[in-house]
Amino acid sequence: PEKILVIDDSPEIQALVKVRLSKEQVVVHCANDGASGLTAARKLQPDVILLDVDMPHRDGFATCADLKADSITMDIPIIFLTGASSTEDKIRGLELGATDYVTKPFDPAELQARVRSSLRTRYLMELLAKKAMIDGLTGLWNRTYLDAHLQMLLSSAQRRCMPLSCIMADVDHFKSINDTYGHSFGDEVLREIAKIFSECCRQEDIVCRYGGEEFTVLLPSTPLSGA
Repeated sequence: PEKILVIDDSPEIQALVKVRLSKEQVVVHCANDGASGLTAARKLQPDVILLDVDMPHRDGFATCADLKADSITMDIPIIFLTGASSTEDKIRGLELGATDYVTKPFDPAELQARVRSSLRTRYLMELLAKKAMIDGLTGLWNRTYLDAHLQMLLSSAQRRCMPLSCIMADVDHFKSINDTYGHSFGDEVLREIAKIFSECCRQEDIVCRYGGEEFTVLLPSTPLSGA
């Protein structure tokens, strides 16, 4: 069964969601605030997160931003739970990376339909990611391509007694960029970094986006000093 994480400070809402989704093939987990929700999301890797907007200490918008800034949780679909239905709040949530909204009190059929839709979107995204070799954001090779070619390059290097080097690069303080300027700006930063890697590397080098703000470069026939 697929996993649903409810991040809401109301035990009544948590219980209500469990009842409303009881006929679905899902397991519902709950967290009471943003901090515990982030921890639970990293540990459980749920298929969909239902996130309350109005929570004490750290509201749903801030929690959503944290989830989308973390490479482990950034691809999990988020449905906001809100008692308000203002257009401004909906736009703000969608711009932060949420996929949908459900307004309290829930209509059972609507909640089920929106959860099913997000689960279907999650499944299709994972399927496409497994099939694709190109990172959609940067245009570089992706982790799937790296995994498929690394063993081949290692085998070739050993057979020919040639060196093979690997560069791992992690963008410092990337979360603060997303928090300060927004995810669209963060995406543009990643695209520009990818462009720099592509322009600086040789034609035979393999430049990949490893995940999140991490990049990898495989350098065939290159010793450590050359890397």
